Amino acid sequence: MLLGISIATTPSAPPGDDSTLRLDTDAVDALIGHPRFDAAMLAAAAAVVEQYRGHWLLNRLVNDRGRFVLGLMILDLHFNEGGGVGFTAGRLREVAGANGVCSPGRITAFLAALRLVGFLHQVAADDRRLRRLAPTERLLDLHRDRLRSLFKALALIDAAGDEAVAALHSPAFIGAFTHDLSAAYRSGLRISGLVPEIRSTVERDAGLTMLFSLLIAEASERPVSIAALAERFSVSRAHVLTVLREAERAGLAIPAGPRGGYRAGPALAATLRRFFAIMFLMHLHGIDAARSAGALAE
Repeated sequence: MLLGISIATTPSAPPGDDSTLRLDTDAVDALIGHPRFDAAMLAAAAAVVEQYRGHWLLNRLVNDRGRFVLGLMILDLHFNEGGGVGFTAGRLREVAGANGVCSPGRITAFLAALRLVGFLHQVAADDRRLRRLAPTERLLDLHRDRLRSLFKALALIDAAGDEAVAALHSPAFIGAFTHDLSAAYRSGLRISGLVPEIRSTVERDAGLTMLFSLLIAEASERPVSIAALAERFSVSRAHVLTVLREAERAGLAIPAGPRGGYRAGPALAATLRRFFAIMFLMHLHGIDAARSAGALAE
């Protein structure tokens, strides 16, 4: 049980079954109703924005839905199927293709880009026909940094966040946690499917982090300029304007008036509450899966 919510993946799951993930309206609303939920949401949003600025290239590579899921699958295959000694591109294509994540050609390009920037390296093997790749410490450290920030935000509403922060040094924890999240995506779960208002935005480079920036700025009642967003996320002003106009049509952003820039739209806070509630529930379930596997005790 997490925050008094029974976790189950499907309506047919037995009542009280905590081994699978449930993201129904009751579970989401219960989490949003936590008195510190908004503080956790803002902390998580701020952490993502700041890390995007520090690691814009990697975020470009894993920003949209398909590439994000590929990143999870890489860690899952490396730690679980590969026993911590890598994975093959063929196996990643097989798993991703079976789950409709993206095309084989796109996977090849994605892996090449990760190797180019030093996030993957080839693993030496006795059989040269078996070309295994493994995440470098640079990539693993970046994922740990990202998870640490999210777990710290999660700790505002559940002590499991603090447990997860303490376990980030453990490959067993990372393996169990990423396997649980990867399994959810392999089952067909897509957050943008549960929060359709963000679907067009999340597929754009830096689109989701632009929405986070509007949410953060709303607390100070200041608009965000197009130029500032373009500079922060290393994209063109035309790209920012395209994303924000799409967000405007969904009620997520509104023009700030004659002084320029954009503000949070009337639907932004409620939409991102649902987004973060789903993400937090997935993370809590991943932590619980690691606990069940004994990975939190190390």
